[in-house]
Amino acid sequence: MEIDTAAASAAPWHAHHVRSELRSAVRELTSRGLKQSAVWASELLLGLGSGEGSAEVAAAAAAAAVAEVVHTRAPSAAWTGFDSGVGDTDRLLMAKAYFDLGEFLRCAHALSPGGGGLPDGGHAKEAFLWAYSMYLAGERRKEEEMCELSDPLEQSQLVNANLKLLRAALCGLHREGAADGFVLYLYGVVLKEMDSPAAARGVLCEAVSAYPLNWSAWVDLAELCTEHAAVAELEGALPAHWATAFFRGHVLLELQQNEEAVALYTAQGAGSPVRPYMVALRPLMFLRPYWTKHLHEFNLSETITHQRLP
Repeated sequence: MEIDTAAASAAPWHAHHVRSELRSAVRELTSRGLKQSAVWASELLLGLGSGEGSAEVAAAAAAAAVAEVVHTRAPSAAWTGFDSGVGDTDRLLMAKAYFDLGEFLRCAHALSPGGGGLPDGGHAKEAFLWAYSMYLAGERRKEEEMCELSDPLEQSQLVNANLKLLRAALCGLHREGAADGFVLYLYGVVLKEMDSPAAARGVLCEAVSAYPLNWSAWVDLAELCTEHAAVAELEGALPAHWATAFFRGHVLLELQQNEEAVALYTAQGAGSPVRPYMVALRPLMFLRPYWTKHLHEFNLSETITHQRLP
């Protein structure tokens, strides 16, 4: 796949602004139970260093961060910031406590006592936590049912029983334009699980455009880009944000194009948040083909051994 390194490094960024983004992202992601994304953001934050500098530079960065409060969801536009939105309600705090205990159905019931669907009030964070709880409850039940079955074919046919309910609820929010980046992410996951890859790609592009620092959304989008053509179709639909470079590099690695991934990461500026990630990942880029080769040889040897057994 051709890589335009100039375009890949075109998204503007400022070290102080990036640190501010990542600190806020760790809080936002953690408060929604998106643990892997929170770890990703916190590791990047630590990799950037303390960032201590002159008071003038810090003041200028703070002023720029305050100025960038316009929240946009236009896929082709530059991402200009995020809005933490309305403060947490009392029932949201209680529901999150249930969520942290792994009591997903209890969390969903706390947010929607009637049990019929989305919480009342139009609070985006409540809507996300309700939907995420219902999704995880369905996944847990699917795993329990899988343990009760011995036939691999029957196990493969099991699905999350809450997907249809979630699709109907989240589709309504999406159609009304009331879904924020987190709700869009979960809607994309539901579409992906229901074998609607084209629709899922479109919604996940909207999700990363609305909130580019949710790494889980990028990973799910990458899983739908198993061919070069699918990646090319996304051009123009991704946000002008430094996180997009992570996604492009991740897709290249998944497609086993390690040299191109190195070229993309190397094209980033010396202080770019991508660079510490690249330094840690670069040895793995070159070891991965050997792992794949040896794993293939192991699987082939194991298959031959089983065929020879009576």
